[in-house]
This record gives sequence, C-alpha cells and structure tokens, in this order.
Amino acid sequence: TSWKGFRKALPTASHIIIAGIGPAGIETAGELGEYLNGRKGGWFGSSSPKVSITVVTAGSKILPALRPTIAEKAEEYLAAVGVTVIKNARVKSVMPIVTLDNGKTLEADLYIPATGTTPNTNSSHESLLAADGRITTNPTTLRVDEAGPRVYAIGDVANYSPPTIHHILEAVPVLCTNLKRDLLHVLDGFGKGERRNNTAGDRTFKADLRESQLVPIGKSKGVGAAIGWVLPSYAVWAIKGRDYWLWMLGLVWSGRHWVKER
Repeated sequence: TSWKGFRKALPTASHIIIAGIGPAGIETAGELGEYLNGRKGGWFGSSSPKVSITVVTAGSKILPALRPTIAEKAEEYLAAVGVTVIKNARVKSVMPIVTLDNGKTLEADLYIPATGTTPNTNSSHESLLAADGRITTNPTTLRVDEAGPRVYAIGDVANYSPPTIHHILEAVPVLCTNLKRDLLHVLDGFGKGERRNNTAGDRTFKADLRESQLVPIGKSKGVGAAIGWVLPSYAVWAIKGRDYWLWMLGLVWSGRHWVKER
C-alpha cells in the first residue's frame, strides 16, 4: 500500500494487521493503537477497542533483541491500546484476507509489513556477500578486504555488526578516519596506489553488543534497555518517544553530529 493509500484507508479501517515484531512493527502498533483506540484506563480509552489491530510474528516472543521480561511488559502496553499479538505464525498471503501458515485467516483493511530490511546488494559480486546477503566487512576497520584497497561499507548493507542505528552512528567516524588515512597515503605516493599492510594507524571499530534498544509504545509508554540496563517506561518516552529522534536528522544529514571528531 502506498503512503497516500494508507492515509486514505486509515480513518475507515476496522481491522489492521502488522507483520513484524521488531521496533518498527511494535512502535507502529502502539502508535496506531493509542491513536485509534485510546489507552485502557486513560481519558479516551475503552475496554472494547474500536479498531482491531493484530501483530503477527513467526517467533515465540516480540522484540527478540530484548530480554523476555521486557518483551512481556511491551505486550501489556500493547494490550492496553487494543493490540493483539499472534505468535509462531507466518503471513502466507495478504489482502483482503490475511492467511497465516497455520491455516488461520484474519480480516484486514490495512496490512503493514514490518519484517525488517533486505540489503540492497544485488549489484555486488557474490564473493563479497555473507550468508545473510550483506557485504562481508572487516569488523574492525570497516574495509571490504576482499574487494581490494579503499573499499568500505557501513550501515544495514554491511555485516560488521547488527544493523542498529547506534552502531551506524559509531561507525561513521571510524570509516572517515580510515578513508582519510588511506587517501593521504596514496597522495603521499607510498605504495603507488596500494594501501600499506601496516594498519597501526587505523582507527578501530568495536560493536557494543550489550542489550540496547528503546521501543516507545503509544504517546507515553515504552520499554527498553541501554548497555544492559533496563530503563523505566518514562525514560524510554523521554529519550525517544517524544519525537523518535527527529531532532537528529539535521545534525546527521549535515555532518554536524560528528563535528567533535574533526
């Protein structure tokens, strides 16, 4: 469904199906749930949701990057805004009836796929790709070693770390430092266009794999953890839920986010 079509269909939708249980799917479900149904116990909430919103996952829990107790709390917040979660089932076909691989069918006025990203690596040689389709990238220097000198990859397309926004932001200054080093080396005439084998001057990247993910659910609730510490609901709202970090866009697009790295 196009964005224009989605906006047109939303006011009259009575059944919404969302496939995907990462942050994108759960945040979408929470926002739509509170917008359309209110929050149970709130001023505009009701015990009977006006719009049926269902999240479908092939897994046994939502938010797989977070511990089970956090995922369970997220389900409580979703239930309060009229969202139901169906687990251990995949969407087989969609619109106007959503069919699951367990044979169950769901009525749907809107179907929202939120099952993650697919790396856009079709133009890359297969020798450079990992099993998941991402580009095999040196996890320390962010170079694509098999592609030859001065080739780099970061972001969702590269496999140096899990595809999360904080890892991408942390990778940018590492890539830029090593790119600058490599180019200056060529300009200086060392190696006649080839990168030196000595990487003593490289800046290194190390992914912090501690539990870190913030998931707002509706206008005032949320779940999450930061570097292994569970955050209370109000903290998730204060850090991310107020504007979903829209204030960062200008800083990232302009490069001012990394000005201290110069």
